[in-house]
Amino acid sequence: MTGYDLSALEGLLRQAGKADLLVNPRQRGAVLAWTEGIAAAQPLWAGAVAQLKARYAAAPVSADTSPATPTGPRVKQRRRIPGVPDFGRAARSPRTDTAYLLGRRRYEQFCTEAGYDPHPADPEVVMGFIDWLWTQPGRLGRPISPATARLYVAGIRSYQRKMRDQDPTWPVLESAALTDHLKGYGAEYHDEGHRPVQAELFLAEDLVTVLHGLDRDTYRGRRDAAIFAVNFGGAARSAEVAGLTVLDVKERRGMVTAAFLRTKNKRDRSAMITPNNQDVHACPVVAVREYLADLHAHDKRGAVPFFGHMGHRSRDGSKWPAQWVALAPIGISNVVTRVCAELGLGHKTSHGLRAGAADEFSMVTGGDLLGLMDFGGWGSADVAKRYVRSGRQAAQQPMTEVYRRLAQGGT
Repeated sequence: MTGYDLSALEGLLRQAGKADLLVNPRQRGAVLAWTEGIAAAQPLWAGAVAQLKARYAAAPVSADTSPATPTGPRVKQRRRIPGVPDFGRAARSPRTDTAYLLGRRRYEQFCTEAGYDPHPADPEVVMGFIDWLWTQPGRLGRPISPATARLYVAGIRSYQRKMRDQDPTWPVLESAALTDHLKGYGAEYHDEGHRPVQAELFLAEDLVTVLHGLDRDTYRGRRDAAIFAVNFGGAARSAEVAGLTVLDVKERRGMVTAAFLRTKNKRDRSAMITPNNQDVHACPVVAVREYLADLHAHDKRGAVPFFGHMGHRSRDGSKWPAQWVALAPIGISNVVTRVCAELGLGHKTSHGLRAGAADEFSMVTGGDLLGLMDFGGWGSADVAKRYVRSGRQAAQQPMTEVYRRLAQGGT
């Protein structure tokens, strides 16, 4: 797959709210450093980042940063709020673009074998493609999952919209029958007994088991321990953990703070990881401290990705990798699933760590919903409620005490 061009990077900057900052010479360096971090994590952006740096390399940076003296009546400048046209479709993640391309190629393969014209896509032909997917082997001998089928259809729709932008007469793939057909695919998949394995909650006792069970005499063992410490201690999403840089993680006064930037709900948040003073070897702060020492010893500082691939030079991860490649969100989740399976903790995922941390928090605080929203970075109370399990029972305990006092004639 070819790299992204400069227009795609500009769309990404607009989506992140950083495009206007390039105009200011005092803030331009921070924005360019942010793009360099993206290029380090996703090499497909390297060419576009180089073009952006070249554009502003010739721009003189004035030493006098004082505001110019106005010559006329002062007019209040309003900052334009970005709209939907500013968020170009090219700003999708590279993984999404790759999946869309795979879906479109498989659709074209089906049309070639069946004798159909693939483009413009006809809803009836796409429904036949969905039926064809059922006959194709997926993982573990199952048919292709409904989520993958929806992703493939989304790739076809994306291509149709792209062609529509170039030719207004090009039809868009929208059909209620197609939507119902996708729902029927999912229902049949579940009726056939192909439901995915349900992940279990990851609780505090599981964290103790992991930190004791990992071989922390190796680089990979210390990295894995830090992943669990940050993921559980910060109730973080896998994308937030993968997006950390060395600059975002700091140890202060015996605690670790992790700054999660550009989160799912477009808000920056900071999580404080507290120590386990009862067991030093099972202390999340100690786990992060050990891994930070490895990073600093190998000159990994600043905007360098915090978590990278291990084991390139040795299978057991006892040697530092020759090239530092950032872990993607799926890589974070794979580490969690692999370690938990090796230690006999069952099927657990990165999201299970986030949900388990929320469950432990709600239990201790008696179901404090506002505190939980701040703890996990949820922007909606309705979403945060889904993570309050044990807390619902804990929240009922004060009322149980009230009823007990009433029964005893108290006030």
